[in-house]
Amino acid sequence: MDTLKQAIRARLIAAGITDPIFDTRAPIGQLYPLLVFQYVAGGYDNTDSLDTRNELWQVKAVTTEHEQAETLADSIRAALHQQPLTITGWRHLWTVQEDHVWMVEAAARRTLYHAGGLFRILLHRYAP
Repeated sequence: MDTLKQAIRARLIAAGITDPIFDTRAPIGQLYPLLVFQYVAGGYDNTDSLDTRNELWQVKAVTTEHEQAETLADSIRAALHQQPLTITGWRHLWTVQEDHVWMVEAAARRTLYHAGGLFRILLHRYAP
């Protein structure tokens, strides 16, 4: 949902995160640090007659410095956990961090640190 992607990006920027933010993957050759967010799972919650979405999103920093990754993960949590999102046509019910993301990889002769979280986002569509 493009409006939710825009809301996540806007919330990160409003919280003062100035590193580049990308949907799903960063372009090849992009400098670090950077943030990447992506849809992981979920969709329409068909437990009642309400038009409700229950989605899980991964939001993480990727950097070449261990401490910087941890600092950015804290900034991501502060920006999103229990914070409001504005999504056109939807009422934001809540966003919470459900889990942490931490991964280290060796890529192109350097070490990359991935740090952030998995965020549960609940939305209810406004009646037409």
